[in-house]
Amino acid sequence: MATQDGISPFPYPSFDPLSPIPSELPTIGRYYDSLDVDHDLIRVLKGLGEPTNGVASWNAVLTLATQYYALVSQQIAHAEATDATGFATNAKQLLSVGAKLDAAVAAVGFQSDSPCAQLL
Repeated sequence: MATQDGISPFPYPSFDPLSPIPSELPTIGRYYDSLDVDHDLIRVLKGLGEPTNGVASWNAVLTLATQYYALVSQQIAHAEATDATGFATNAKQLLSVGAKLDAAVAAVGFQSDSPCAQLL
């Protein structure tokens, strides 16, 4: 069953990515892999081109978004391999890079509730 935004609900609502249950990881990997935005976001962002102002800030967003989604791909691989240790380590990295990405998005000037900030 999909939600109003067309995304299926997360398969394990009480899942803790820092202490994953190995048997749940393949399903979680398939779920993460099904999120199309993760696959296309970097290409779309780069396709926008460079802004006339704030190039360094925008490039920081692109760099962090690229790192973040590379980590997402790695996490999917850890999940598919039922690698709980790698998945948990990767989750910590995602939290760190995600916080930096949020800060970079705010520095560019996106309001936290804007569509662009929500997407990133």
